[in-house]
This record gives sequence, structure tokens and C-alpha cells, in this order.
Amino acid sequence: MKTQSSLDQYQQLFMQAMLNVDSSGEGNMSLTSSYLALSIEKVISPEKRINVYQSNYQLALVRCLQSCFVQTFRILGEVSFNAIALEYIALYPSKSEDLNGYGENFSQFIFNHFEKEINNRWLKDIAQSDYLKQCCYYAKNNSHFPLHTFMGMPIEVQLLTKLNRQPSLYLQKSSLDLTNIDFIKSESPIHLNEETAYCLYYRNEGKVQIRVLEKSVFELLLVFNQDTCMDDLNEAQLEKLPMLIGEGWLKMAGAML
Repeated sequence: MKTQSSLDQYQQLFMQAMLNVDSSGEGNMSLTSSYLALSIEKVISPEKRINVYQSNYQLALVRCLQSCFVQTFRILGEVSFNAIALEYIALYPSKSEDLNGYGENFSQFIFNHFEKEINNRWLKDIAQSDYLKQCCYYAKNNSHFPLHTFMGMPIEVQLLTKLNRQPSLYLQKSSLDLTNIDFIKSESPIHLNEETAYCLYYRNEGKVQIRVLEKSVFELLLVFNQDTCMDDLNEAQLEKLPMLIGEGWLKMAGAML
């Protein structure tokens, strides 16, 4: 008669192997890997072991998405969020052991899911805000900008020195007030601003904060998403450059670090 499959039995066999004791607790016996493997086969078939693994894998990714998309989870509720999350996991399986960046496409997936529901399209911005907060929190530390060294360079060297944005800074524009979304509920009417807000996510003493920027500053920070030298900027952008450096939002690129 076959032993009934159960995770409890699997755990018991594993503990026996670790402690080298039999199930009765009397005497010692050395359970070899081959013995353990044969015993596990009797307890759980390969097909069921795969199902257990897949279930645990999906559960881990669902919990990962829940912990990242905090506001999205709160607004949608557990049942709706988990259903969407499982669809997302099937389409976008994790490709890395580091799950901190998992969910990159989740905001667009949310938008596609609610595309025909006009009242829920704003959820994409909430989800994107959740994701950027996570990215900002786990981003690399900012680099010190050597201002005195930079100012001591000949002007022709300054103009050709490449700069880029600090790694912990993230940008998002939205018609929602992303600085105050705790009040939003799924059943509440959503107020969209007539003007677009340009938001910067940054880390201050280990906490992620959001700052609303002028459109021109936001767009200039977008330019510095890649290595850019002063010689590439127009006059209006050059006027704002000292402010960006003073705020600590830029760093020297490449060998100049």
C-alpha cells in the first residue's frame, strides 16, 4: 500500500536524515541520500513535487508584488490584486534571484487589464509610483560630486566633462497628486489635476520621498539619464545646471568619478 502524499511526511524524512534517527526515535541509523530520495519518491510523486514547487514559486512572487505595490494592493484588495498578480507572473516569470526589481512591467499590465474601465486607468500611475519607490529604496548610494575639482578645471575641460543623474533618483509625471495617495480608495471618485505634476523620487536618510519639480527641471533631469556634457546643453539648461549640482542630483560619469 502506497504511503499517502504529504508535506508533513516529507519534512519528517528530511529531519530523520538530518538527525540520523528512525521514526520511532529509538537508536541511530544513517539515512543515505539514496535512501532519502527513494523515501521521498514514495511520499510525493515527481509530478506532485513539481506542483508544490510551482505553487511555492508563485506564492513567493505574489508576496513580492504585494510588498512592492503597497498602495495598489490596498486599493484593489487582496482578491483582485492576487488574481492580477498571478496573470502577470505567468506572463513575466522572474529571471533573477534578486526580486527587488521584479514587477517592472506591472504598472503597464495593470493599465492593460483595466483598459476598458476608464475610471480605473489611473491605477497605472499608482502602480508605477509604488514601483519607483521600491527602486529608489534599493538603489545604489549616490556619489559625491567633487565640486572644487570641477570648478578648478579649465572651462574647455568643464564643457566636455560628462555628467549623469544620481542612481537613486527616479522620475514620474502624472495627473494624480502622487505625494498624497493614502486617501485614495477603489470606491472613491478620483480627482485628476488639470495640470501634469512632475515628480522626483529621492532617498533621504533611508526614506523615499517625492518632490514636485518644475517641468523644465524635470526634463533636464531626463536628459541626464545618460552621460551628457555641458557642451550638449542649451542656454536655458545651463542656467539650471548649478541648481542640479547643488541639490546633489548629478554625478561625474565614467573615469571622472
